Amino acid sequence: MRGQFPFGLPFFSMQKISSLSDRIATGLCLLGGLGLLLAVLATCWSAMAKFTLRQFNALWGAGNVPETLSWIKPLRGEDEVVALAVCFALFAALPFVTLRRAHIRIDLFEPLFGKHINQILTILGDCVLVVLAYLFVRQQWNLIFKPARVNRGQDPLIDLIWQGDWAQIWGKRFLDSKQSQVMGLEFWPFHIWAEICSVLFCAAALVALMRSLHEFYGSRIGTVTP
Repeated sequence: MRGQFPFGLPFFSMQKISSLSDRIATGLCLLGGLGLLLAVLATCWSAMAKFTLRQFNALWGAGNVPETLSWIKPLRGEDEVVALAVCFALFAALPFVTLRRAHIRIDLFEPLFGKHINQILTILGDCVLVVLAYLFVRQQWNLIFKPARVNRGQDPLIDLIWQGDWAQIWGKRFLDSKQSQVMGLEFWPFHIWAEICSVLFCAAALVALMRSLHEFYGSRIGTVTP
């Protein structure tokens, strides 16, 4: 027996949407794991290099280390590399965590409520996640493009796109001047990555909400097929 959404909308494609979302989120999470791997490698290399240099300085004296060993030194801008790598992994994991409900949940009072009450609370929690995901998308967008200042005669970005005014978009509205202090890394590629992940996070939150509605209305009408 197929379930139905409120107002008679069918669930015929819910299983396909759910399966596709899980695959995309899993692949994105694995890609984000490369960021964590980079952070671990950078930290381990710098720690080993610092320890080795201390041993060399104790053996030969400070400043007398042979030139053939001059390549052994801590990674320049280690903190920046680790921070950016962790942020890369964090945003990549958001869709996966949302779909698997792996975020922190306080279930202290869950046994005290009935099945339907818990399902309603889950739906409300998913609605909150959708709102938060939208705020993520909006905030990251504003970190990539400057918001329009109507009082200064600036047109909204969507109007500039329809007009094809790419010189105005890339020349004055695109934020590409921020760099890291030590390594001089451009921040805008990371903001674009965060925006892509935030959009997928928002989509994952919507899918999670659809699942919750499916389970709630399906349980009320005796549905067993997702």
